[in-house]
Amino acid sequence: MSSLQTPFPKSEGSEIENVVAFLEEVPTFLFGLTDEKNSNFGDILKEEEEYENITQYFRDVKDEFKDSIFAREVTALRRKINISKISDNVNAEEAFAELSKEYALKLEPVGFTGSSLKLKKELVNSLWQKVKTLSPNKINVRDNWVKKLLELLRSMLGSLSIVFPALEAINEILDIIKTISS
Repeated sequence: MSSLQTPFPKSEGSEIENVVAFLEEVPTFLFGLTDEKNSNFGDILKEEEEYENITQYFRDVKDEFKDSIFAREVTALRRKINISKISDNVNAEEAFAELSKEYALKLEPVGFTGSSLKLKKELVNSLWQKVKTLSPNKINVRDNWVKKLLELLRSMLGSLSIVFPALEAINEILDIIKTISS
């Protein structure tokens, strides 16, 4: 059975916390989608001439990603959120409100606030549920629902890369997965 979880966790926090949770989960989701325990991606890769090299490159990229600019940027933002919410900090509420406002100004133009953010989250989770229902054991990355989910993620990540330019590295991984699985 696939151990993959939704790439957009159902957080009940603020908008910025929801976006950060998404940014934290997407790489795990995408690399998990390439794991032979979770999907047929490895079987599809075996059809490629350079199977061994490509498989090794994916492992290397996954390892290198942990220290990437994007990973550090998201970790730093998560720390800012956590620090601004420390209960014994007299100005915690004000600091968190200021941080939320700062990022709302960046996220609103790319559609990651309010109803638009809620819609994206619901669409991702709805598509993910369809994928899990149709492929409870091993995900078929060539399935139309998987392709729709990857297209939606690509669109969302493209928008977010305006705010987080280092996110483009994740977009490239997503594009590679889509290319190999098509």
